[in-house]
Amino acid sequence: MGIDRLSWGMVLTRQETREVDFLSLLYFSMGTFFRIGYGDQVPTGWSCLLVGLEALSSYLLELIFLAQVVTATLERFISQRLREKLEDFPSLSSHRY
Repeated sequence: MGIDRLSWGMVLTRQETREVDFLSLLYFSMGTFFRIGYGDQVPTGWSCLLVGLEALSSYLLELIFLAQVVTATLERFISQRLREKLEDFPSLSSHRY
């Protein structure tokens, strides 16, 4: 809505009318963020750049989430393997000098 008020661009419907209703713009924004893109609303002007940045932020958040899941899984796997190796390792207290 701010982009529209600054006259930097707007969101158009299929009938090429300007979208000004908050819920309709929220619908468009959520469709962009979740990369659904039904195509019933189209950005124009500088708002195309904002829409691209919103879609990119969604992609980057997804990558960060996946990286955290993979890191946590690998950390658990590595610590389990290390624990198994240390349990099989002969202890120093069992040796007599």
